[in-house]
Parts: sequence; structure tokens; C-alpha cells
Amino acid sequence: MEQFWLLSICTKENGVSNKSAEFHFIGFYRGVKIKKVHIQCHTKIFEKDNTYLVQLKLEFIKSGILHADLIKYKKILI
Repeated sequence: MEQFWLLSICTKENGVSNKSAEFHFIGFYRGVKIKKVHIQCHTKIFEKDNTYLVQLKLEFIKSGILHADLIKYKKILI
């Protein structure tokens, strides 16, 4: 699968048992309208309302939600 970078705000952090976090995104990716991004990760690393630069591996797109696996990330301080 292809890899890409995303700069976005975390809108729903991942919990201890939940392995995904939700990120804000409104736009198009490869001609498909995207409403939000779900990122799969193995540990609790994202905090709500913080901005992150993330490198992702696309898994699939369904119902306007882009699902991806986390490769690496960097918290952006604004």
C-alpha cells in the first residue's frame, strides 16, 4: 500500500483498549471525498486537540473515512 504524510488535529484520542485515533480532514484523496481519518496504532500516543505530523500507510477508504496504519509521528507545538 502507499505511504503519505498528513498534518492534522486529533479529534478523538485513542484509549487504552482502543487501537485507533480520529483526525480532522475535509477534502479529497485520489478523487474520493474524505470526511475524517482513522489511524491505527498500538499504544496511546495521541491527545485530543493537538496537532500532529504523521506518516501513514493507506489501508482502505470506506464511507468517506480513510483508514491507515501509523508509521511515525511528530507532535507539532503551535
